[in-house]
Amino acid sequence: MRISKRQLKRIVREERARLREDSIAAEELALENRYRFKRKLRRIVREQTGRRRSLREDSIADELDHLRKNKEDDLEHIDALEKDIEDDREEMKHAEDARKDEALKRRLRRIVRENTRSRRRVRRHRR
Repeated sequence: MRISKRQLKRIVREERARLREDSIAAEELALENRYRFKRKLRRIVREQTGRRRSLREDSIADELDHLRKNKEDDLEHIDALEKDIEDDREEMKHAEDARKDEALKRRLRRIVRENTRSRRRVRRHRR
C-alpha cells in the first residue's frame, strides 16, 4: 500500500496532536499528585510539630540528666585520648630515630665497603 505525501502529513499531524493531548493529561495528573503530596506533607508536619513541643521539653531535661551522669565517663575518655596522643607522639619520635639510625648504618656500610675495596685493590697490586 502506498501513502501519498498529503496522507503522511495528515497522519503526522494527527499523531502529534494525540501526543500533545497525552502529555497535557500527564502534566495535569502530575500536578494533581504534587498538590496531594504537598497537602499530605503539610498535615504530617502539623501533627509532628504538635508532638514536638511536648517532647522538646522532656528531651532537654533528659539530655541534661544524661550529661550530668556521663560527665565522669567523658572526662575518662578525654584522658584516654590525651594518653593516645602522647603515645602516638612517642611512637613517631622512635620511628624518626630509627630512620636516622638506619640512614647512619647505610652510610657506615658504604664507607666500610669503599675502604675494603680500595684495600683489596692495593693488596692485589702488591702481589
